[in-house]
Amino acid sequence: MQFIEFKAEASPRRSLVSSELAGTAFQLLPRAHYPAGRLEKGLRWQEKFIAALPEHSKRKISLVAVCSSLAQAKTLAASLSVQSYRNFEVHFALTGGGEDLERIKAYCEQRSLSGSASVCARAELSAQHLVELSNRASGEYVMLLPPAMFLHPQALFAHLKSIIEHSPALIYSNEVTLIRSLQETKEYYRKSCGGKLSLLAMNPFGDGICIKRDMFAEIASSISTKICVEDLSWIIAAHVLQHNLPSRFIRLGLLCRDGSFASSLPWEDRSHSELFKSLTAYASAVGVEVKSLEAQPEQTLRPRLKDAPARVQVVIPFRDKPELMEGCLRSLSLQSAAKDLEITLVDNESSQRTVYEIDLQIKRFKNLNISIVPAVGYFNYAWLNNVGAAQRSAPFILLLNNDVELISEDTIAELLRWAACRDVGAVGGRLYYPDGDVQSAGINFGPARPVAVHLDNMFMNVAREVNAVTFAMALIKRSVFEQIGGLDEFRCPNGFGDALFCDSVQKAGYKVIYTPHASAIHYESRSRDLFPEELELMELFEQGVPISDLFSDFEAENQPTRVIFNVLDEPPVVKLAGRMAANPRVSSVANTLADGLISLNRVRRSVGTTFSSRIHRS
Repeated sequence: MQFIEFKAEASPRRSLVSSELAGTAFQLLPRAHYPAGRLEKGLRWQEKFIAALPEHSKRKISLVAVCSSLAQAKTLAASLSVQSYRNFEVHFALTGGGEDLERIKAYCEQRSLSGSASVCARAELSAQHLVELSNRASGEYVMLLPPAMFLHPQALFAHLKSIIEHSPALIYSNEVTLIRSLQETKEYYRKSCGGKLSLLAMNPFGDGICIKRDMFAEIASSISTKICVEDLSWIIAAHVLQHNLPSRFIRLGLLCRDGSFASSLPWEDRSHSELFKSLTAYASAVGVEVKSLEAQPEQTLRPRLKDAPARVQVVIPFRDKPELMEGCLRSLSLQSAAKDLEITLVDNESSQRTVYEIDLQIKRFKNLNISIVPAVGYFNYAWLNNVGAAQRSAPFILLLNNDVELISEDTIAELLRWAACRDVGAVGGRLYYPDGDVQSAGINFGPARPVAVHLDNMFMNVAREVNAVTFAMALIKRSVFEQIGGLDEFRCPNGFGDALFCDSVQKAGYKVIYTPHASAIHYESRSRDLFPEELELMELFEQGVPISDLFSDFEAENQPTRVIFNVLDEPPVVKLAGRMAANPRVSSVANTLADGLISLNRVRRSVGTTFSSRIHRS
């Protein structure tokens, strides 16, 4: 294995203003982009701050960076040359040949950087290579960087402060993806730990992490096959969460990714044997029985859990609209778990005609165990579900709206797999509108109200812990349901009872899970009219659900979030104006309105002039 070392001579930090990265769209927070001159002033102050620190505080950081091209290595080296904190070394693992090693050595020596360079195949490290890198890393902390990643000029300074103050086992931060010669922002990725079970589908800490060197050496020595840095970071994250080691989240965009580079080997096509082995053991330790793991796009996994068949009571409140109930029951009759369902229909003063039609439906779906219980009174969604849940004793309760139709035959079985896990209290799936748009993929507690996740992004497509799930379709452990006391009929009887209940589930020590592999169509608002629910929002706040304006900053939701910058698109207003201009009918109406407004304005001016002249004469 070929290693080339380079050694820096003492020299001042390179100025960001005169560096190759002077025009880079660095931003610690979304859209907070400052010119290089202003950043340089901050870097100079940080140098003075560091100089005043005691020597024992100036801990060394070793960077281990895998680069799939010489250009990537140069960008990283350029970002290191302008860092305000200088006590570091960098070890490159390049996928090029020996000539690239000599080039990066010369490039680093020109920029007063110390470290080494070596060659790896297809951006993967062999077990021997990984051990050698861990032996060469002499810093107290090791920062792992995947291909195409480099650092904000203040990154190492921010890490040093975190190390001095907290000495965590792991440090992670937000990530910014840049395009167009690094001068425009494509995406700002705000990370979040997200919970222990989320780790089975995605690495909430991300790829660019900083860890204690002894932990890095321990995990590196346990690897027996080739591994990419992304998988290694994920394995380390599992180790930290499983052993409850302290981690530190720096809520700033310290990691930068060059979005112009495409991976030569897509993540879902790589071998992930070490990662799968590690996560399977981790899953067992946190009470989840995983049958297999499958790589998905966007660097995510699909954990396939072992089947957990059990009796399920399905509670469906309704008032009239038998045509909705027929679709709902038909989808239940097609479920693979249909034989284990105990369906309770809660009749909230439906007409005799509706009851008659639903009786006929029950007779048609002979494979379902269905009963009807009357609930006489005004519409109170929480009360109706509590009445229904009290009729049976099955270990799981599926709350289901009558205007919901399950899509996959495996929907309830998938909900059961997650609900059966040791620490899980409630599970929800993905709901679609009839036109195919996603209505809900879990609920985040935003700064103003609980917000259904419906953006087409990676978080919608992975199983994860969430703040809440919609009770249009949610599976709950009966023991948890009874421990909490059912749905709150007084505080949130209709609109936000699901958010309040799920918050109570988490406060009781259980997890709320969203899985995209349990799906249904929701004909929302066809079963009842919508109405304002601000009072229930106040009730949520008073019960401690974090939705008030006190949490209206960028970190409010406590969920991973991607802020997408549509730099390649026209602004929506421009798009709308273009579509309207191209439509003859819209243009005709707009011209007619414009002519009318012009005429009206002339009349107003005429009347105003006459009125003012009268006042003047009087």
